[in-house]
Amino acid sequence: MSIKRLLVINPNASPAITELVKSGTDSHLGPNIIPTYWTCPEGPAVLTSQADIDKSTKLCLRELKPMIEDYDAFLLACYADHPFSAALKVEVGSKPVVGVFEASVNAALEILQPPKRFVIMTTGKAYEKQLSDGVKRLLGESKVQSYFAGAVSTGISPPDTMPEISETARQKVREGVKRLMSNDEIEAICMGGVILYGMEDFVMQSCQAELGADTARKIVIIDQLEAGVAMLKHELKIDI
Repeated sequence: MSIKRLLVINPNASPAITELVKSGTDSHLGPNIIPTYWTCPEGPAVLTSQADIDKSTKLCLRELKPMIEDYDAFLLACYADHPFSAALKVEVGSKPVVGVFEASVNAALEILQPPKRFVIMTTGKAYEKQLSDGVKRLLGESKVQSYFAGAVSTGISPPDTMPEISETARQKVREGVKRLMSNDEIEAICMGGVILYGMEDFVMQSCQAELGADTARKIVIIDQLEAGVAMLKHELKIDI
């Protein structure tokens, strides 16, 4: 198997978030993928609105176009229905471009047993609609109600989780899980925000507190970065 050069893209201007992405991605890559982690050199440090997302698309495209030939694949490490993925695919041709949002939705669909559905636990309130609209775009109107039970924001922001996960973040997760568990058809929870990486075990603990260990054990917590790498390996035809 030949070595593949991967560019992992953080479309905001926060090196701390890039380091968080690196900590959650490296262990899943294996020996045949050599990653480079890239942070957008300007623009918002955190993408909190559609305007921020659209601005980052333009900035990232401008900066990355000269680098496209240096890489075999691209991973967008931003949990949003981000237009940059589609824009980059136009530029790179047949090279794989994977976004962690799309990858986590795909991972959830692979494990669902209808009538069970998946939900997204996200960060800011604006992302509830942004991600719900994104799932609708991916699945289509006819399927979305059968598979998707919505997105719930926690209000978690970078100061809550970096440099370490705070008690404030844990409390916000507990409250988010309470809202998620109002629906008894949930089989998978997608962690919907890069700054939520590392909280997967705590989300499961919160599910156990709400539902009991036996019921909670049936719920799968989708690690967005692991899902992104798995989808990328599939497209590169690398064994997972």
